[in-house]
Amino acid sequence: MDFGINAYCIRHGFVIADIVRITEKNRNVYQVVNHKGDHLQAITTNDKDYYVGDFVSVTTVDNQLFITHCLTRENVISKARNTTSKDFLFHVEEQILATNVDQLFILIAADQRFTLSKLERYLMVFSGMVKDIKILISKNDYQLKTEKILEDVSRVYPHLRICSYSILNEESLLHLNTLFEPGETALLVGSSGVGKSTLTNYLLNKVSIITNDVRMDGKGKHTTTATKMYHATSSESYLIDSPGFKGIQTSREIDSEILFEDISRLAVECKFNDCKHQSEPGCAVKSAIKNQRLDSEMYARFLYQKKKREGYERYIRDKNRKKG
Repeated sequence: MDFGINAYCIRHGFVIADIVRITEKNRNVYQVVNHKGDHLQAITTNDKDYYVGDFVSVTTVDNQLFITHCLTRENVISKARNTTSKDFLFHVEEQILATNVDQLFILIAADQRFTLSKLERYLMVFSGMVKDIKILISKNDYQLKTEKILEDVSRVYPHLRICSYSILNEESLLHLNTLFEPGETALLVGSSGVGKSTLTNYLLNKVSIITNDVRMDGKGKHTTTATKMYHATSSESYLIDSPGFKGIQTSREIDSEILFEDISRLAVECKFNDCKHQSEPGCAVKSAIKNQRLDSEMYARFLYQKKKREGYERYIRDKNRKKG
């Protein structure tokens, strides 16, 4: 398989012969694949960073493959870097997870602690980066816990696309497999222990990734330590498995409409352009809640995420002032 190189070159008008795609990165050494499906190793001597998913041009010198430059990125999937801070678990700088991604799957494990706020952060962070986002609930053999998660999400966000499955249930896996589009690149994201590597193994039709059990306290163990791209034989798509997240935020501008479209639509009717939808007169959002045209729980979720985001932005400003 050519890992999407042919289709990419046709879209952008590039000559295919000297173009490869990065499937794994280790410092300045990269695992790449060419349009024939040959897996090769390339290095770079410049100070530029390349990432899994990048289409790059290469040249050969003394039987060594060198990356010369990165071609146009159709998108970049990133999040804020993790730190050990107690208040905010994020750096200002963005950590690039992968590039040129068509589908993004957010994994939630039914046997781990679930909160709407964490799911909301995932959706708001990634919604502006890729159009096709789906939520997967793994380990749905924990039936009652799965039903509770589905109920909590659908009650507030009935429009979200959610699929539950168990690696022990062949029927659910067959349905899950149809969600991965042939010829497209899919990225799996989620906390440690949600089952990304186990799912990857199934989609590859082989056991090529070591998987760990979940800890006794319900928290996941890290299995994947580096981002890597595979050819998923069961769906004929390209699959990127990423390390588990400790925290999820972004320093990019966030588009909250994926979750709060109704509030955004009402906001244009508010008396003041800078209405915060709390105590201002002429607030169309507050009026809609009073008239039961807007769900009060949706409004509470909106205020909670708004407060979290404003706190994060204050943290960034304070950190930048201290650096200055």
